[in-house]
This record gives sequence, structure tokens and C-alpha cells, in this order.
Amino acid sequence: MDMYEVLKRYFGYDGFRNGQEDLIGAILSGRDVLGIMPTGAGKSICYQVPALLLSGITVVISPLISLMKDQVRALNEAGIHAAYINSSLTEGQIYKAMEYAARALRLEAFNAYVIANGIFSNVVIDGRFYSSRICYVPLAPTILCRVDALNDLSRKIAAGKCGPYEMRMRLEQIEHMKVLENRGKVLAAGIGSAGFCYLFQGSLRDTAAAFVAGVLLYLFLLYAAPRFSSSRMMQTIMTSSVLALCCCLLCWIGLGESLDHVMIGAVFTLAPGVPLTNSIRNFLENDYLSGLIRFVDAFLTAGCIAIGVGVALRFWMFAMGGML
Repeated sequence: MDMYEVLKRYFGYDGFRNGQEDLIGAILSGRDVLGIMPTGAGKSICYQVPALLLSGITVVISPLISLMKDQVRALNEAGIHAAYINSSLTEGQIYKAMEYAARALRLEAFNAYVIANGIFSNVVIDGRFYSSRICYVPLAPTILCRVDALNDLSRKIAAGKCGPYEMRMRLEQIEHMKVLENRGKVLAAGIGSAGFCYLFQGSLRDTAAAFVAGVLLYLFLLYAAPRFSSSRMMQTIMTSSVLALCCCLLCWIGLGESLDHVMIGAVFTLAPGVPLTNSIRNFLENDYLSGLIRFVDAFLTAGCIAIGVGVALRFWMFAMGGML
């Protein structure tokens, strides 16, 4: 069976679109391929057809859970064995998907252990034991407004409420959807710092100082910290140190009245609330190892904040002769 027969039998097309045939031919010839194509150009065909012609299994990395579900469902309906692994599955479901993949490879024995930051697996092939580890590494920040819009669109498509033309128009709108720019993030950091300061009974002057500190904090976090270190822990220590020095300076020049209120309000923008919340959720779901990993992440982040603030306050006291 060649690529044209696969295309007709499983996908119902008589011919390839522009660019598809070249990409598929290069993959089948064993070459490394990079395909950059617009939305709706048929990128999925470019790896699905070779996957059916080549031996073994094909691993596809997809950024959206809804896209995974839609593609796997369409492949299964076409009689093609496919499964997805993502955060919406339980550990048992992930293990079952890995087990199906192992059967497809005709492995003698297979075991997998799934945790929050990776999948640990071992297999036996021809009497020899092999162990591997697959880790999740985020490459870019998640733009939640686009994810939400794509999820909503996928539900409409699955329900038959969206035709091809409307789908393409909506995808183009999502692609060009405006997201919060850096200046918006900086402003949000200032407002958040001021809000927390006022919440903890800071005066209006303290609130104003916390706003300024939050703005300076996020400016440093966006533009300066990545230039000094690629380590998230070191960036947190440096950013919290700069934050503490800014708070001390703002109170020293008279903008803020209470250093405690100003610093508490501003430092809340660095607090590891999401990892801590997720760790509690994992503990409640009896996923103790994933919960422990996220709890350690939150604990280390909080520790880095404490170290940075402590170093900065010690330096300020030394420079000012023991005065805060």
C-alpha cells in the first residue's frame, strides 16, 4: 500500500493538497522534515499517512487537549488505532494508553509510572531490559484566552454547529486574538500589589508605594532577571531582592509609611499560589507523589523569596547603619 492508497482508503481524498506530498515523501525517505503551514492546510495528514506506512508507533506532540481528543476520535472512526495522553486522564487511563502502544510494538513486558512532571517506563525486548523517562518541558507560556476560544470552537464543531467556512474564519480570529501585552501585565502587577497592601490595612500612601513597587518588580522580572540567569530559582531570588530594596527606598523617601504593609502587598505577586493549590488538589485526589512534587516547588519558590528579601534587608540595614 502506498501513500495514495492510504489517503483514499482512510481519509477519503483522491489527492494531496499543496505541500503535503513533498512532506510525506521526505518523511518516508527517512529525512528530517519541518513543515510550516497555515491553519486548515492539512498538517495532520502529513504525519498520519507516514504513521500508517511506517513500522512501529508515531508520537505526536499537541498543544491542546481538545485537539488531541478530536484527532484521536476521527482516527478511531476511520479504523486507525490511536490514543492520547494528557492531564485530563487518570493514571490508570494513561497506563492503559501506554499499554496499547506497547502491544503495538510487540513488547514482551511493559510497565509505566506516571507522575506530575514525567512518565517513567521500562520494557523488555528480546529478553533485554530497557528503561526510559519522558519529561514534560514547557516551551512557551500558555495563552489561556486562546485555549478557551479553541476549546469552545472544538465543542461547536463536534456538535455539528460550525461549518468549514465558519470554522476557518473563527480560527483566524483566534490566531489574531489580542492578549495582554507586557505593559498590561506590569499594570496588573501594580494594581495587584496595591490591592493586597490595602487589604492588609495599609494606608493610602502605603498602597501607592506598593503600586510603584509592584510595577518595578514586574519590569525587572520581564526585562532584567532573564538576562542575569536562566534559572527560575535565581530569578526569584534576584527579583525578591530588588523588590525589598525598592520597598525600603520608597519608605525611606517618604512615599510609604509602613515598610511591612508595602512589602507584604508587593511580595504577594511572587507568591506560589498555583503550585500550592494544585498540590492540595493532588493530595485530596490521593495522588501523593504529584502533590509532593508541586508542594516542593511551591516551598522552594517561597524559600527563594525569603532568601532574596532577607539578603536585601540585611544589605539595607548595613548601608543605613542598622536602620530600616
